[in-house]
Amino acid sequence: MDSQTKNLAKIAVPPLSQCGWVLAAVGVVLSACFAASSFNYNASLAAQLEKSSEVEDSIENTAEQSTKANPYSAVSYLTIGAVGFLGLVYGKTAQATNRFRAFLPALLLVLLATASIFWSEDIPTSVRRVAALGLMFLGCYGVTRLVSLQQLALIFAVLGIGMAVVGVVVELQLGMLHPLSSSYRFCGVDHPNNTAMNASVAMLGAFALLETAGRWRWSLLVSLLVVGAAVVIESKSRSTAGATLLALVAMQGGRSGFQKSLRWAPAGVVALGVLALLVGLLGQGGVDSAASTAAMGRQEHVSSLTGRIPLWTLLLKMSSEHTLLGSGYGAFWNADRVEYVSFSQGWNVSHGHSIYINSLLELGVIGIPLMAWIVFNALYYSYTDYKATRDSGRLFAFGMAVLAVLHGLVESHFSSRGIPFFVYIAILAYLTVSPVAPGAAQRAVARERAPKFYAVAGGSV
Repeated sequence: MDSQTKNLAKIAVPPLSQCGWVLAAVGVVLSACFAASSFNYNASLAAQLEKSSEVEDSIENTAEQSTKANPYSAVSYLTIGAVGFLGLVYGKTAQATNRFRAFLPALLLVLLATASIFWSEDIPTSVRRVAALGLMFLGCYGVTRLVSLQQLALIFAVLGIGMAVVGVVVELQLGMLHPLSSSYRFCGVDHPNNTAMNASVAMLGAFALLETAGRWRWSLLVSLLVVGAAVVIESKSRSTAGATLLALVAMQGGRSGFQKSLRWAPAGVVALGVLALLVGLLGQGGVDSAASTAAMGRQEHVSSLTGRIPLWTLLLKMSSEHTLLGSGYGAFWNADRVEYVSFSQGWNVSHGHSIYINSLLELGVIGIPLMAWIVFNALYYSYTDYKATRDSGRLFAFGMAVLAVLHGLVESHFSSRGIPFFVYIAILAYLTVSPVAPGAAQRAVARERAPKFYAVAGGSV
């Protein structure tokens, strides 16, 4: 057993995380905060109105909404920051390991975002966004001293599905629940893509906890998985569905060993061959049907990654205005730009649909390597930690890291201040202070040698 694994074995979960009332309190407060900041009773009606209204009216409404501040969000961020402060004051400090480098790129990104206030195109917006970012980071770090990583996975598994269930009730009340309709997208109480991402986080949390769950909890977790899958499918969020599926496959590969998982590769190839044969026998109608199924019933912009390639081409040209330092944190997507970009693309656009594009627009070329560094750190440390400890919390962290890598290429949820962002930053904080459950630490095995490419890059474990 190497020295790093011995350090992990010595680390105990903060005693407060063993108190049921602390888990319940943190879960209730976080649930209330994220529900309040995103809850929209008329989300399904707004989506239906957007589809039925003229494109010009829809775009103008999106541009107007992009500049409005949600008062509930401000209260939520303050509450999350307060929870983090309480965690720092009253939570037990876990024995630290040499892991500051795991959190370093995220810290540098916060410092860059703060500095961008001085050259921001919209100083009030940047100040507001930086304040929210700081409160989220404070909340994430404080939570690591109040609950374990496994408990955090459970909290957001229940929260993500709970919000979806509330959304079903709301759509039933509004008469908007039509799951069998080909044009239907499940919104619930938020935008379909946000609802799908929350369900995706819930699925990864439930899947990670299955390994060590008792009978009754196992049944609960399987139920959360099934409901989460239904929500992702009914939301028709293609990028989320694909990234979630691949993240689950990666988690299973990490759990059973990627070499063992490769034994199923021939069966997968045969299955794909049979599917291709069936599609060919069905003729063009079958091809169209299969394509429609793969597109989850949505046919717009399928040939161009749902319109992202033309969008990215335009945004890269626009980034030349502030190539080095960007427009300032949160300052790029003002009403005028939302309207201009949306009209040029013919659909509502309020973000870059990529965490890297968004970083380029807001923080310049410096933001891209920082974002890539953050993603790489989370992926590397979560996987090596899981291999060393077989801890279900670390498996959840690995799944979230894979989801961020894949989903972040085509969406911006991991650079906004919602549930995926909070969970991801919290995971970075856990990987930094490394609180590993005692039972998992006792089962720790020798850590694998670091990959050669990581050693060349100057990293160490």
